Amino acid sequence: MTNRVLLPRIDGFQLVGFQPIFTHRIEMTESDGPSVVLGGNGLGKTTIMQAIAYGLAGGTSKINNDENIWKWDHKYFHGRIDKGAIKSAFVEVSFSFGSYNYSLRRGFITEQVIAFRYGSEDWIESADDAHKAFVKAISESGNYKSEEDFAFIFHHLLYLPETRQLLAWDADAQLRTLMLLNQDILSESDFRRKRMEIKELDSAKRHIHVAIGKVRSQIEASKKTETTKEELSLSKSRAEKSALIEQLSSLTKKRIRLESKERDAIQELNGISVEVEKLREQAEEAEAYLALHLLHEHEKQNNLALNKLTSRGICPACGTKQKFLQDLALEYQHNHQCTLCGSDEPQEGTPQLSTLQSQLHEKIQAQKNIERDYLNLVAQLNVVKRKENEIEFKLSARWYKLSDVEQIEREDVVRMGENPHEQLMKLEEQELKLKRQLQKRRRELENDYADYVEKLGVRLDGLKISYQDYATRFLGTECSLDENTIGKPIKFKHYIPNFDGKTRPKPESCSEAQRFFLDIAFRMAVIDYACGTKEQGTTFVCETPETALDYSYINNVVDMFQTFMDRNHSLIVSSNVQHDSIAGRLVKESKSQKKANIINLLELGQLSDVQKKAKPELDAIVQQIMGEA
Repeated sequence: MTNRVLLPRIDGFQLVGFQPIFTHRIEMTESDGPSVVLGGNGLGKTTIMQAIAYGLAGGTSKINNDENIWKWDHKYFHGRIDKGAIKSAFVEVSFSFGSYNYSLRRGFITEQVIAFRYGSEDWIESADDAHKAFVKAISESGNYKSEEDFAFIFHHLLYLPETRQLLAWDADAQLRTLMLLNQDILSESDFRRKRMEIKELDSAKRHIHVAIGKVRSQIEASKKTETTKEELSLSKSRAEKSALIEQLSSLTKKRIRLESKERDAIQELNGISVEVEKLREQAEEAEAYLALHLLHEHEKQNNLALNKLTSRGICPACGTKQKFLQDLALEYQHNHQCTLCGSDEPQEGTPQLSTLQSQLHEKIQAQKNIERDYLNLVAQLNVVKRKENEIEFKLSARWYKLSDVEQIEREDVVRMGENPHEQLMKLEEQELKLKRQLQKRRRELENDYADYVEKLGVRLDGLKISYQDYATRFLGTECSLDENTIGKPIKFKHYIPNFDGKTRPKPESCSEAQRFFLDIAFRMAVIDYACGTKEQGTTFVCETPETALDYSYINNVVDMFQTFMDRNHSLIVSSNVQHDSIAGRLVKESKSQKKANIINLLELGQLSDVQKKAKPELDAIVQQIMGEA
């Protein structure tokens, strides 16, 4: 059985050899409170945050079928590190899945892991062996099926970069994320592969359709005055094909109607079978009651043993008079129990046997009629299916073999010099085959998705509750999640915010700050859902979009972040050095319970002339923030 994935927790990191952007090694270990990267414009906040993401999960270039995310890899850092330092520079990240602790290093010549370590064991420094050890760790301890799946979850859920890919409105990313988190229900990679195959089939069909239009235009332009025998033959063949297609369409509709009637008949048959069984039980009870009643009357009339027991107290076995036995028999008789042993007898209110037998006879007859109709439907359905198969075979005999995912370009399908009528027939046959393949694949994928949704059941109720809590804390007004149906090649559901009585279907339906922080609330809710009730949470790496934030909302954001950390998660955020920043409030809020961890880039980064002039004021702000820590 496939287990659900675990989210990693970052226990520490260090950036080594990042000259000239940083004057010293950047290092941080996890603390109880928030980890804050303090800086200003051009001081390297984004470089640090992206290096953490790169160190643990690599870049995003390896993630396939992901059109919305910004693609980058190790080369992103080449413009930030001296050429002479590229070979020796690396980023190291320590992380854990529950009680399993690991560390890895990535350099910048390639994206591959260059060293790996289990707990406090020696480093594995062979790049190939280190990479294998990393893949094994995320597979066995984190339950990830591939390195790509791990990278997708980290970059789409656990890391909010400066470029702001919004999971809260990205339907495809939501679908993939939730399927990966629920891979015990459905294989996300199989589902995604089938979606891609359908898109490729649809693309091939559209190319064929364009080619058909071009050939038809050629035929119209030719204006031939005579019809050759070959054309007549082709025309006849096309007519036969059209007739077969029409027959097949009619049979398919008939089959669907018969299948619907068959389901109704089965349901009706099941219902009447229950009624027949109930009437049988009632008739058996009535027969038992009648037999016992007749026996009692017979005994009374013939002065038999049981009558002697109740009327005179004479024991049926020895013939002596036993008062206590008579009292017991009378009590049994009064309670409608067997006079001798005290077992229950049918009640007096049992319906007449003749009435029950009449009702039972009617129901059995109705049951036989329904069974006869059902068998007749099955026979008709088998005939229709057989005819469908025969016509499909006749049509298949005409078709060219075409791979499911073959890309067909117009210059390939419209061949100069070929008889246009013959070419048109071939193209129409190919188009029909692709249409049927698409219909079949869509049905299969729709069934897969419906089964996934059914098995998912109420799992996501907790996610919705958690989101409502986070989002409402930020907005100060109630905010919930609505389901929205969208997507091709099949329709699927995704979640969008609703507040002030309005659904927000697009990011543009919210203000800049609302869309950024509602996305953070959604990510946190998904993280809560993925971690469940586990004691160890995960780490959210967030480049805080505080420049878009109204001053009056800062406390709300801090409250949202603090609630997240109170649920056993850790937080790494970036913040500008400024009065009343999110970082300052967050550090102050955490002071009483948790120790904050701060990287001060005013001391580690390359300051601009403007920043050098303002450094005394900036230092005072940093000291105030660090004093809170």
